Amino acid sequence: MRDDGPERRLGALMAVCLLSLSAVPGAVASESGKMRESQLATRQAAEVYERQDEFLVAATREWGADGAERKKLRGSLATLQKTLELVKGNLTSASETLQATAARVPDSGVLEKLDGLERAVGDAGQRLRARWELEHQARVREREQREREAAERGRGVR
Repeated sequence: MRDDGPERRLGALMAVCLLSLSAVPGAVASESGKMRESQLATRQAAEVYERQDEFLVAATREWGADGAERKKLRGSLATLQKTLELVKGNLTSASETLQATAARVPDSGVLEKLDGLERAVGDAGQRLRARWELEHQARVREREQREREAAERGRGVR
């Protein structure tokens, strides 16, 4: 619905201006041109306002209580709520499992077995180091023996 009230008043105001200017011969033409420009600007502004109004109506329709965008938003929020509830349930289950496992560890003897295993590994490491040291000493003795024999052969060849 368009209200022609302001345009009607503007037209009446222009008519009064034209009548008052008719007494001055050269001014009528220039004032008439100015009034036409003013009318054109008024119409253009009215068209812009109408387009803006159409845009606002469309946006309001999309985001209104039964609008498509509002429905999408409601659906997304419902999905998010369900996902959060699933996450909460999974976290609760994981926490309960962790607590139950932590409670069973001391009774299971795993810590004692782990301690024994660590001692066995330490003992095996010491045995390997001792074995390596013995083998190293044997290799050093063999090398020294070969060097002595080579030196004796070298003295005997001269």
